[in-house]
Amino acid sequence: FLPMVARSFLPQWVFGLALLVVLSLWHHRLLLGAGALVGLVLASGQLRAPVSQAMPGFHGQGITIAHLNLLQPNRDKTEAIRAALAQGADLLAFQEVDTVWAARLEEKLAVSHPHRLVVPRTDCYGIALYSRLPLQDLHAVDLVGSPAITATLPLDNSALRLWSVHARSPGGLDDMRRRNRQLQLLGEHLGRNASRTVVIGDLNTVSWDDAFWALCTTTGLRAQGDAFAATFPALMGAALIPIDHVLVGRELTATKHTFTIPGSDHLGLLSTVRPCP
Repeated sequence: FLPMVARSFLPQWVFGLALLVVLSLWHHRLLLGAGALVGLVLASGQLRAPVSQAMPGFHGQGITIAHLNLLQPNRDKTEAIRAALAQGADLLAFQEVDTVWAARLEEKLAVSHPHRLVVPRTDCYGIALYSRLPLQDLHAVDLVGSPAITATLPLDNSALRLWSVHARSPGGLDDMRRRNRQLQLLGEHLGRNASRTVVIGDLNTVSWDDAFWALCTTTGLRAQGDAFAATFPALMGAALIPIDHVLVGRELTATKHTFTIPGSDHLGLLSTVRPCP
């Protein structure tokens, strides 16, 4: 468990080791510098992500999705919902939704995004999906005790399958194993025919983690945009590690940008998904 936690902060390790190399050379501490250089090479070699190759352009209709981990005890509910609406997204995917959040979301979004499913909980794993576009086969799926939401919607004369997922936070060894099992079960639900599938959410794993790679290998999904763009813990528009993700199948491409969620410890994600040209 502890090595997994340490690996989550690989970019910081790489930066620190690079700085140590420079300082060691500056102060003529060659042995220390050599050791730091070896560590830098080893750490940098693990900093990788399964990312789709950039497409030369976009083609056809696009669907915009905003993902927000709201932080269940967040007191800035009005401002957070206002930030969600400001993204102008077709779909709004929310996480850490309890009954209080559910009531506020319904009050503010039911008219603009009438197609919806809300699964409130008290354990920070409640989830909701609001859409201004009609959704088909909209339902919740149990992933080892935590709900995910999935739906189908039209995209460029075909269909796109969307999954909004909040995996377990790996606060200990048992939680880490549960998170890994959730991602494994998600991969089993998706199968290898996930070419027109989008997974968006707080997967509680970084893009260079083995569990993340296993999900992408099983399904063929790939990260979009900057796979190293940090989203947690968020403070004043910055964050340390990337645990919120947008993954798409091989027939899709997507943009990804982060935005501030007032009162939350996560940055939000805004993604526009289109068919590959």
